[in-house]
Amino acid sequence: MVENIPYFVRGHTAEGLVNYIDSNLQGIETIIVLKHDNKQLIADVIEYFKTKIESTKKVETIYSPYLSKQLEGLILRDKSYALLSADVLLKKDITREVIDLNHWLPMHVDEVVKENKEKIQNEAYRCFKQALSIHDQLERVYIDEMDFSKADKIAENVLSEIFADVPMQNKQAHVYKRLFGTNTIEGAINEVEQIIEPIKHRVFIKGRAGTGKSVLLKKVLNECVRLGYDVELHHCSFDPHSIDMVLIRDLNYCLFDSTAPHEFFPTRATDQIVDLYETTVTEGTDEKYAEKITQITQAYKKGMRDGLDHLSDLRSLPFFISLEHNHEKYVRQIENIVHNIQQTLK
Repeated sequence: MVENIPYFVRGHTAEGLVNYIDSNLQGIETIIVLKHDNKQLIADVIEYFKTKIESTKKVETIYSPYLSKQLEGLILRDKSYALLSADVLLKKDITREVIDLNHWLPMHVDEVVKENKEKIQNEAYRCFKQALSIHDQLERVYIDEMDFSKADKIAENVLSEIFADVPMQNKQAHVYKRLFGTNTIEGAINEVEQIIEPIKHRVFIKGRAGTGKSVLLKKVLNECVRLGYDVELHHCSFDPHSIDMVLIRDLNYCLFDSTAPHEFFPTRATDQIVDLYETTVTEGTDEKYAEKITQITQAYKKGMRDGLDHLSDLRSLPFFISLEHNHEKYVRQIENIVHNIQQTLK
């Protein structure tokens, strides 16, 4: 059975549209780029191509930051090739084959429409940035009530449990930078459950803003790099300077920030919870600052809602509207495009 590894390389954040594709193309020899203004067409081509893949162990499925379950890339690491939307690729000098889908389904989007798309996104980013500055106020509430020596002790215990008997690798570790979710036209989405499902040792990190979840994950990351183990590092889709997940596939370990808006709970005997609020923050902090926390949280949520409302305005633009006017004809065109891709890979 083929293992599906879903993630995002792009995300709408408080720092704008981030893109981590480069770190994920490590060792990939062939890159096929699909060029077209309509992102649904590209997604449909990639989806159909995925159904035709044979003799592979894993497929890395890259989701779009615009619509839920819309694809913008595949990476087959054991075959050393990637199929990507042109929007995703950053480096212009990287080896690639460009396939212009306008050959099958011509489409022209006016520059004014493209500029409008940028304006809408920038308004969303402005709201997210304001929300982040508000969120920083919430962090200060808990930082002032934290016992950092206890946080350090927890980190020591976690590192000891993961790495106590782990040998050093005779190689340099590679860090694959990713996102497990993002803000989209349809709201905030994530693929956490799918990503962690095959992992045996899963650590659910609980806490409040500023209680050291990201710091703990950075310490795990640094130890992985020191020992030479590759890491799938998932940045926060709100604040990309922060970390939300460290996945060490060779050790069958995953640690992640399991708080809203991506809160999950253990379902297996091997799952663990590390609660930084309960163990490092002065008891009664939530109650002591209840009114202040409520006010900050409400303002923060409003900023996020405003940002998401702006992103939702993208829905009516031609980039995201399906070109499928005649189903049978559309399917034949998709089949022809995929056949062309397959021939390119031979």
